[in-house]
Amino acid sequence: MNKKLLVELNDMQRKAVEQINGEILILAGAGTGKTKTITYRIANMIENKGISPYSILALTFTNKASNEMKERIASLIGDEARKCTVSTFHSFGLRLLRIYYNYIGYNENLTVYDTDDQKRVIEELDKRYNLLNFINTDVGTLLGIFSNFKELELVGSIEAMNEYLGFNPKKQYILDFFNHYERFLKENNAIDFSDILYLTKKLLENKEILEKVQERYKYLMVDEYQDTNQIQFKIIEMIAEKYKNICVVGDDNQSIYKFRGADIGNILSFTSTYPNATTIKLEQNYRSTKMIIDTSNRVIEKNKAKTDKKLWTANEKGELIKVLQCTNNYNEGKRVTDEIKKLIKKGFEYKDITILYRTNAQSRIFEDNFINENMPYKIYGGLSFYDRAEIKDMICFLKLFYNTNDDIALIRVLNTPKRRIGDVSMDKLKAFASKHEISLFEALKFANEVQGLTNIAREEMETFYYLIKKFQRKMENGTEMAELLEHFLKEIYYYEFMQKDIKYKENYDDRCDNIEEFKNFISEMERKSSDDEDKLGALLEEISLKKTSRDEEENLNAIKLMTIHNSKGLEFPVVFLVGMVKDIFPSFRCETEEDLEEERRVCYVGLTRAKKELFLSFYSKRIMYNKEKPAFPSMFLNEIPNTNMQIIKEQYTKIDDRNLD
Repeated sequence: MNKKLLVELNDMQRKAVEQINGEILILAGAGTGKTKTITYRIANMIENKGISPYSILALTFTNKASNEMKERIASLIGDEARKCTVSTFHSFGLRLLRIYYNYIGYNENLTVYDTDDQKRVIEELDKRYNLLNFINTDVGTLLGIFSNFKELELVGSIEAMNEYLGFNPKKQYILDFFNHYERFLKENNAIDFSDILYLTKKLLENKEILEKVQERYKYLMVDEYQDTNQIQFKIIEMIAEKYKNICVVGDDNQSIYKFRGADIGNILSFTSTYPNATTIKLEQNYRSTKMIIDTSNRVIEKNKAKTDKKLWTANEKGELIKVLQCTNNYNEGKRVTDEIKKLIKKGFEYKDITILYRTNAQSRIFEDNFINENMPYKIYGGLSFYDRAEIKDMICFLKLFYNTNDDIALIRVLNTPKRRIGDVSMDKLKAFASKHEISLFEALKFANEVQGLTNIAREEMETFYYLIKKFQRKMENGTEMAELLEHFLKEIYYYEFMQKDIKYKENYDDRCDNIEEFKNFISEMERKSSDDEDKLGALLEEISLKKTSRDEEENLNAIKLMTIHNSKGLEFPVVFLVGMVKDIFPSFRCETEEDLEEERRVCYVGLTRAKKELFLSFYSKRIMYNKEKPAFPSMFLNEIPNTNMQIIKEQYTKIDDRNLD
């Protein structure tokens, strides 16, 4: 690289690139060329300032971001770029641990245990000490507690760990198990994922090692600084303490990962932590139209916890923000589909269009419409609605109500939730059914005749048999399917199972939302069916068609569907931000002003993904279980000026031009 390349940068980007020494906060708004600025800065340090690439450490959050940064620097200055350290926090920490393993009491061949490894450790320890029965919790919950001990730096303080556990009567058993777990890891020369940053910080508390790291990495850069947690903050602070050549890049308006431990206070208080810091604001947006930028600014300005910056752009004014005013949540899917058809006629391709939603459950209505219209689509960052584990469970429950001879459905849900029927017992049941040429379900009835079963397994099998029979009678007596399913889920304690099971408890709230949406779908289908129609049979047929009609091959020219969180860092020519309804967005789970401001930042991220056209949609009624409930527009819609919006009503509605109160 040479100085001529600096002409590609605007004034503030150039200032960020050329200021090398000292403490620097780069506030980089959405679409302002953040990655370009970071890569040019590193390239300039090496090529023009004569700084050794070995002395540069750049920390990111994802391997994708790290690899992209390496490639872009290499394209500017060649192989010298490979000599600087560009990595994720965890990769960097693990590198240090492998170098200084003896300082933390480990041997050279250090092993990192993943979640499956951790589960096997817990199972092995339970065989030895039989503590899980006393703790009365599942493995996933226990591992979560162990992880928090480390990430909150409570390890080593019995008092702190006791305080964290609160009034838990099983706390002593938990602490005993944790001690056994830690001892096991040490004996096996292993660490878990939570150990990496915890032990890295412990390692840096050694003055000798800290000095070596500080001398090696005299220049520190941190990308997406608004997403750092407290332990990452402390690691950064320790490394930068000697030379104070620290440059952090981020946007407080895009801090949306509080649920992962991110602390927006780290970026908001940077100038307090480093009083001599220089603040450089990247405010020129290259992505979006003036209309989209102004709209985004009007929303985010309502937040109190933010830095003083404001996006602007030299791009075209662009079209008004189109707001689709829909009668109900089902009609929202049709309206969006119709607008996409118009966009295709205007010359856009399917791949130009992205649907963004607050929760994964919202994808179902849009998927159904795209399937019906034979429009290509792809779910990003998640499974298709009907492929999600909890939805597969629901379908299999309904299949058993409909046809008890469906062995595949039975195999999936017989132990969901867990019924103490192990693999060996299942094999014996299958053998019995095969021998007598009956279905697995029928075999459950004769569990007492199956050789080699435990009394518990026999009891559980018979209980499940009569449970299904009970709900079949309810169905025959005219109980609505959605109501039937809900009663069944409560009777088998399905929600409690999801809270405890390690595979289901992640994204528990989203999974509950998905089940609610599925019940809405059932009610919708039941409403459309005639009285003399086989309603459950028709429903299962409809689901089957929806699941099989989806193009399983990668179709690049397809509409994208994803949550707003999954869209961060991306951009799209056309964005539909859907479900702009109270209690969905912002979420009903908002309890504090802090929560609301995070939701507004999520909204801001969604708005700023759009380059050319932006659509927002809301509805005035929400249909749930064939019943209409009033729905109200999101407060975020009211924060957008009238002059920025074009309200597109349904022709047959009697809603006022702007009924957003």
